[in-house]
Amino acid sequence: MTFPVLPLSALSEDAQLLYSRRSLSGTLTLDRDWFDQAAPRMSQYALRPEYRLDPEFTPDERLADAVRELVDAGYAWHSGAQTYGLQRIDTELFTVADGEGPWDVSVYQVDRPGSRSSDGRLIAELRGATLSTHDETSQLTIDVQVPDARDEEHDPAYAALIELLLPSFPKFSGRMLSFWGIAGNTHLYPFGTTPTLLDRMFKPIERPEWCTYEHCQGGNGRERHMIAPYQPPTVDLSSAVLYVEARIGEPHPPTP
Repeated sequence: MTFPVLPLSALSEDAQLLYSRRSLSGTLTLDRDWFDQAAPRMSQYALRPEYRLDPEFTPDERLADAVRELVDAGYAWHSGAQTYGLQRIDTELFTVADGEGPWDVSVYQVDRPGSRSSDGRLIAELRGATLSTHDETSQLTIDVQVPDARDEEHDPAYAALIELLLPSFPKFSGRMLSFWGIAGNTHLYPFGTTPTLLDRMFKPIERPEWCTYEHCQGGNGRERHMIAPYQPPTVDLSSAVLYVEARIGEPHPPTP
């Protein structure tokens, strides 16, 4: 699974522009100079010569560098010939969270139930997540706990938490299951946040704070742990339809 490892704003202007010029299908074919303002209007069927594609077009170094940057940052992947797939994300919401649970989860915002990942925008990549259901409320919770951390009251500290209302019956395919649901309470950190470098008011601190409570120094069922906020800030998804893909995952090192 390809997903971004850097905020889009951290990429060069050329890479950001190239990402914005993707087609509605989420692909980018290097059959024209995408830095030309007229490029999105070009076609092999164009009647006007200035909008007709050049069959001998060869990407120059500038275009090749921008594509390579998108691939290295996880926004694109080579899908054949001179065509690249581009991962559509919600640039304001997208986040990556790492935990120690058994599931790797991708969450997409889509227009309606039945839409797939290719039809939506990726809002969260949750590696090491836990899934739990609540029969009495027809609710499913996806959460990621911050490794080796608890909040100030010694409750689990969460790196991400998404509640889905009225989840559909999952579709199973090999090691993956997928389903839809309505967004409920959602808590996500901005992309690139390290929860253990925040205080309880989400203000940045220079280094992790370790709990000094005597029972959290090992033994008595409690392990030594860092302190992090209980959960990320609330994100308003306004009852959006979410499509979820969950795969049985392997342990992952934290995202750099």
